[in-house]
Amino acid sequence: MDFHFNKSEGNDGVLDFHRFVLLFNHSFSSRIRFVGELELEHAFVEGLEKAGEVELEQAYLDFLLTRGFNVRAGMLLVPIGIINERHEPPVFNGVERPFVDSVIVPSTWFEAGAGVHGEVAHGLRYRAYVMAPLDATEFSADEGIRNGRQKGSQANVRNVGFTGRLEWVGTRNLTVGVSGWTDKSSFLLRRLNAGVRIGEADVRYKRGRLETRGQFAQVWIRDAGRLNDALARVTGVSPNIARSLRGFYGEAGYRVWADGPARDPTRNFACRRGFSRCSSSIAMLGFPASPTIPILTSL
Repeated sequence: MDFHFNKSEGNDGVLDFHRFVLLFNHSFSSRIRFVGELELEHAFVEGLEKAGEVELEQAYLDFLLTRGFNVRAGMLLVPIGIINERHEPPVFNGVERPFVDSVIVPSTWFEAGAGVHGEVAHGLRYRAYVMAPLDATEFSADEGIRNGRQKGSQANVRNVGFTGRLEWVGTRNLTVGVSGWTDKSSFLLRRLNAGVRIGEADVRYKRGRLETRGQFAQVWIRDAGRLNDALARVTGVSPNIARSLRGFYGEAGYRVWADGPARDPTRNFACRRGFSRCSSSIAMLGFPASPTIPILTSL
């Protein structure tokens, strides 16, 4: 459940029941399990009006074979970054998710696919999936690649996407991860070779009541200039899709009330998102790079 209050400078305050999440897990045996997640956003859904939405964010079967090699298939979360696979409070500090995980990595990002996962050495974990690709015709200057998610809804798989993540958890309280994505996204514009590559690195560390984390992510959109031209011929307006998007942030949180009610270690955090920047580069001549957006948040 995610119910929060937002108020930006110069605007009225807003109360929003942002997310209500139902998890469905079942073990058919010690080696086969089902994981499902159904989410209602913004309290209600009414016809075609822009209100809330219901999303099936996870629905997959996990076949647990060995510690080092397991198979899963269905609706999967793309294994990129800190937040996308762990996207509900209180996994992240603050009212909203970090800006990098909305603008650069379009969380919550889920897609139909299949893949393998496991732990191949002490503390070294991996996930590697084949998934439906992004749809380049839905990219834009303001939303980046976010609207290109097909979300497993009649997803076009003329081409596929490949994604993977490596995590090192061999040292207590330390997690270091790298992840990536590559696809060919122009299946509706077959003369183009537009595609998306994503590279990401992150680190998390805990010491006593202190928790710190940092993340860097970059998106490259291949053939962005020709993609803008092609979409402009169809719609009459160029979407000004950037050829690259880049973002990073660092954050520290301190558990100020470790022994509160129910002794929940995730409660009562004071955090400061000390720096957070996102920028993009527009591919076409005549369009300068969009300004860097600084974000500073404290609770």
